[in-house]
Amino acid sequence: MKSTAIRSLLAASRSSAVRIVAIYLAISVAWILISDKLLHLLVRDPVTRETVSILKGWGFVMVTALLLYELIRRDMAALHTSEEKYRTLVEAADDAILLTDLQGRRLFANSAYYTGLGYARSEDETASGFSIVHPDDAPAIQDKLRELQEQGRLTTEYRVRHKHGQWLYRFAKSTLIHDADQKPTAILAIIRDVTEHKRMESQREAALEALRDSEARFRSYIEYAPLGVLITDQAHHCVEVNFAAAKMLGYTRAEIINLSIPDTLAEESLDTGRLHFQILMQLGSATSELQLRCKDGTPLWVVAHALRLTDDRFMTYLQDITQRKQAESHKEAALEALRHNEARLSGIISSTLDAILSVDEDQRILLFNTAAEQMFRCSAADTIGQPLERFIPERHRAVHRWRLRQFGESGVTTHSVQRWTALSVMRADGEEFPIEAAISQLQIGDQKLFTLILRDLTDQQRAKSQREAALEALRESESRYRELVQNANSAIIRWKSDGRILFFNEYAQALFGYEADEVIGQGVNILVPEQESTGGDLTALVQDIVEHPERFVNNVNENVCRDGRRVWMAWTNRPLRDENGQVTEILAVGIDITERKRAEDALQSLAKFPAENPNPVLRIDRDGRLLYTNEAGQVLLPDWQLAEGQAAPAVLQAVVGKTLLEQTGQIIDTEHQHRIISFVVAPVVEAGYTNLYGRDITAQKRTELQEKAALEALRESEAQYRALFDNMTEGFFQAELIEDDAGQAVDFRFLDVNPAHARIIGLPPEAVLGKPASELFPGLEESWLEAVAQVARTGKPLVVEGYVQVTGRYYANSYFSPRPGQFASIFSDITERKRAEEVSLASEARLAAVIDSAMDAIITLDSQQRMIMFNAAAEKMFRCLAAEALGQSIDHFIPERFRSAHQGHIRYFDKTGITTRSMGQLRPIFGLRADGEEFPIEASISQIVVGGQKLFTVILRDITARKQAEEEIRQLNAELEQRVIDRTAQLAAANQELEAFAYSISHDLRAPLRAMDGFSRILLEEHAPHLEQEAQRYLQMVRTNAQHMARLIDDLLTFSRLGRQPLTRQWIDVNQLVQQVLDELRREEADRPIELIVADLPACQADPALLKQVWINLLLNAFKYTRRCEPARIEIGSRQTDGQSIYFVQDNGAGFDMQYVDKLFGVFQRLHRAEDYEGTGVGLAIVKRIIERHAGRIWAEAVVDQGATFYFTL
Repeated sequence: MKSTAIRSLLAASRSSAVRIVAIYLAISVAWILISDKLLHLLVRDPVTRETVSILKGWGFVMVTALLLYELIRRDMAALHTSEEKYRTLVEAADDAILLTDLQGRRLFANSAYYTGLGYARSEDETASGFSIVHPDDAPAIQDKLRELQEQGRLTTEYRVRHKHGQWLYRFAKSTLIHDADQKPTAILAIIRDVTEHKRMESQREAALEALRDSEARFRSYIEYAPLGVLITDQAHHCVEVNFAAAKMLGYTRAEIINLSIPDTLAEESLDTGRLHFQILMQLGSATSELQLRCKDGTPLWVVAHALRLTDDRFMTYLQDITQRKQAESHKEAALEALRHNEARLSGIISSTLDAILSVDEDQRILLFNTAAEQMFRCSAADTIGQPLERFIPERHRAVHRWRLRQFGESGVTTHSVQRWTALSVMRADGEEFPIEAAISQLQIGDQKLFTLILRDLTDQQRAKSQREAALEALRESESRYRELVQNANSAIIRWKSDGRILFFNEYAQALFGYEADEVIGQGVNILVPEQESTGGDLTALVQDIVEHPERFVNNVNENVCRDGRRVWMAWTNRPLRDENGQVTEILAVGIDITERKRAEDALQSLAKFPAENPNPVLRIDRDGRLLYTNEAGQVLLPDWQLAEGQAAPAVLQAVVGKTLLEQTGQIIDTEHQHRIISFVVAPVVEAGYTNLYGRDITAQKRTELQEKAALEALRESEAQYRALFDNMTEGFFQAELIEDDAGQAVDFRFLDVNPAHARIIGLPPEAVLGKPASELFPGLEESWLEAVAQVARTGKPLVVEGYVQVTGRYYANSYFSPRPGQFASIFSDITERKRAEEVSLASEARLAAVIDSAMDAIITLDSQQRMIMFNAAAEKMFRCLAAEALGQSIDHFIPERFRSAHQGHIRYFDKTGITTRSMGQLRPIFGLRADGEEFPIEASISQIVVGGQKLFTVILRDITARKQAEEEIRQLNAELEQRVIDRTAQLAAANQELEAFAYSISHDLRAPLRAMDGFSRILLEEHAPHLEQEAQRYLQMVRTNAQHMARLIDDLLTFSRLGRQPLTRQWIDVNQLVQQVLDELRREEADRPIELIVADLPACQADPALLKQVWINLLLNAFKYTRRCEPARIEIGSRQTDGQSIYFVQDNGAGFDMQYVDKLFGVFQRLHRAEDYEGTGVGLAIVKRIIERHAGRIWAEAVVDQGATFYFTL
């Protein structure tokens, strides 16, 4: 400031001297030229002219002297005013201003310099010397003085002693002052007291240290914990991750940064994941079970607890529940062993053609499969809980009980009864039949169960059995996830070694003005100019980065946008190499530093200015006019367009007016084009103006903001980890070891627990903290205590599962050491999983017992057709041990000519998605025994997906005996067919003879019968008075029997004609047809009270005349056999069964005994006496013949004296 004032004074002096000399010369020249000429014109006398000339010279001297005096007086007054102005500015400055010689001796110091040290200006001059500089800083000050003379300007920070002894921190900006010949003459220093700033920094550091300690403590909990912790942005991209999360997902920590968490979701969890993120965004927290895909594609089940930390930050911690999910497949072993194992077991049981029964020790039936229902002709519902002996003939029961008891006491798990053993069982209807059997036993708890597999040998002997097997399963699918980061706060570009762009994120698109699809595949050179605006050559930049990536890890260069605009970018380049170490791609992450570059350029330009105060200094009067501004003010405040004599900015006018009115100073901060200028406003009331001393505090404010942000981030981080700690569903505790004098761990003390610890253990935190474990959980195992002590001493983590006697529960524990001598544990209750595993083991044992006891070969194959299960029946069938077969291809047991076809069938079956399929219906299939013998087989195959792997289960049955029997049957059928042809010809001839005989009977017998009836009637009508009563009775009997005989002949003739009468099928309205028949019959039975119920009857295709005869005969029977019922009830209806209409006529009449039902439809067969009910016994035979000609069937149900129901189909 003083330098500027001095230079201004010298410049003013030089200006005044020149002006005075110029005026003096002008007056002198004018006076000489004009006065001499006038003198010659006006004075002619030489003496007088000489006298006047002398007086003229003295007059010139006096006038000139007076004029010079006035000019110099005015200039000196102006110079004094200017000097006073600058002195006022310097004295009123808030910063200390010191002017020294080149050796550091004080030449001038303003008041702020002395008051800042506690001295008055008149006190000891040592206040301004090196004696007050801290001894540690004095050598550095001397060095700085030498540097100053070389560089012309520098800054330094040092300590000085206050008058009262305390040390103060000073920050000084020093500038070298030069004379007119540019020789250094003095040093100008502007000094600021930063003691308070240092003190606040110290306090802030202390607070930061406390926060760091707290944050570090929670961070250590999380860092060493087995829980995965992710911090994500609003787009759910990972910005921070702990080691456990990276390890869970199979990435390095660097790889997982910027990874999109939704992209790691497995396909099964996509819908759940979307809902999870929606809830998180709307409510601020969400908890879900999700399946993720690790880097290598393996599935990972997690419980994801997410909560909002700030507007754009979320914290998620992941608990690996893959084992729990696997264990829950045992909760599904009550569901999945009741859906997976039971699906396999149920599939085998329900689809096998063998009967499978399970019984307890008391031989009560617990399981009765479909084949057993068919075999024993009774339903499972009728047999469950019943004794097994109901199916064993009486003569075998004692032997059966003895065999079962002996088997149970033998201890073996399976036992097969050979096929030749004569075993007989009994169906529900009493029929005995031969079987072969296999039996197994299983101990579940204290109960022993027996499983019997029975095969009906009757079906084998007759070669009529076919079987199907089915296994149902659940499917799993896999999905891959992507690694691209789209929403980052930096430009991210990935390009190949030849320069072609592969990835261009959204930030880069917005910055450079290109869409991604415009630049993908283009050369990255479109973003790089050939030459920077500073002259740098960039033509080889891309190739240099590929060839020497280590030189360009961090690189600053100028880039060009689509619109030609140029931006300065700071790039971090990461090479991606192939297995040979060659660079294949470059991943570049860049930030826009254009503004920073411009600021640096501005500072460099400012450094070239003459040495002067770099901060703005202004003076404004009470009218708001700007009286003064330095060059820094015009440079740093261009938006104000400062000009002396013009109105000052409005914001400053208001401040100036207020400070002059209140006669108090103040500090204001103003913003100018990304700068912040702080002004100390110092009013000079007496002079009517205010001085404003500006200071650029942009860097300070930025630092404060950065420190504030860092502090806030630290608080956030601490809050994040604390929130995670408090919201964990797993229990957590931290403890320190308690050791004896020998250094042996004897106990431990609880230091910290989370809320979940109290919930799981059942003790509140205040009852645990500070307490030794032995007081809370007496009886600690020494081996366990030593194990956790090793964790505390070595830092090596430990993961164990165990049973805690005190709580009676199972826990999974992860131990780690946050600091020496301490250990921490994260634990969860796994009791339900352990219990589910026990259920699973029982289910597996049951499945194994059934498979080992099966008489059919059961083989399970993997997706490569390798055998992974080979039961005992398969060993017997293929004459090969399971140990030799397992791991081998199923092709070993398939004849070579069928292998390629078999592979094609398996691939086709896999693609169809069908779970079960039988094989061998269309063409025979064959197996190959280990000794090379081929044999026919019957097979069924099913597929199931287990753990992402496709498994196939094949059930095989050796049908060699059946095929032999079928061949015998085929030969017998051929012989039978020939016999049928022969017999058919004989039957045709017999039918012709029968028809002729029937025709003969119908004509030859009718004439004598008519004569008998006619003559008997004439005798009775014309000669009755001459005949005795007995004779009349005999004649009436002749007539009655003759008429009955005639009806028999008619019915017989009708019956015989039915076989020859052609069918004329047409659609018939059965409702109308039945109504016609009823109308005819009711006329004959008009005096009888009969309740008729006629339902809606479906139409059908039939011969109208014949169908009418059916209804006449059936309804005539109903009317006849209800004659003795009061009231009579007849119902006519139909029902649908398997798409077929069944018509029925039901009455409440005499009924009949069902043991004679087979005789009901025979010709001349009657179940009632003719004296009770008239008839010939041919009516129902006619009905049956008509129904059979319509390819239908007829049957009846009845109870004596309760009625009968006749059913028929067409």
